[in-house]
Amino acid sequence: MTSLRLRGLTRVKQDDKKRLALPSRYRSSYVSALGDDWDRQVVCALHYKLDCLVLWLPDEHDAFAEDLEDRGSFDEHVEITQFRAVDHSTDLGLDRQWRMVIPQDLREAADIGDEVVMLGRGSQVQIWDATIYDEYFANTRRLAKEMGAQPSDAMRGAK
Repeated sequence: MTSLRLRGLTRVKQDDKKRLALPSRYRSSYVSALGDDWDRQVVCALHYKLDCLVLWLPDEHDAFAEDLEDRGSFDEHVEITQFRAVDHSTDLGLDRQWRMVIPQDLREAADIGDEVVMLGRGSQVQIWDATIYDEYFANTRRLAKEMGAQPSDAMRGAK
């Protein structure tokens, strides 16, 4: 796997042709991790459970899909994850200005409007409709306060 480490949030707008430009903070990370000769190919997919899209590197998405296939389709959670994150995915190329056109069916499935939040998450970029992201962020903030920001056993490393 790659050493790609994306982080940070950027608010952007789609242009009139429904193109999204990858923010410069992510561009430099892609070039640093993958080199200047990187082919600028990504996979865009529905997130497996959140109301957003995810940009994957093709090799990482392929490994994810293969892992799901190896788990079999008899598990409901595996089936739902595969349906959302693999069956609803497409290859995208980024042009010289680092712009991409996300197909209408994926934009509609994630309710992506003209105002977008791009969120770096390790080797992936999440693409959210700005209103949906703001609601999700407010909800997670509320939940964190209610929980007293106590880490779960999983966060503490308990087995």
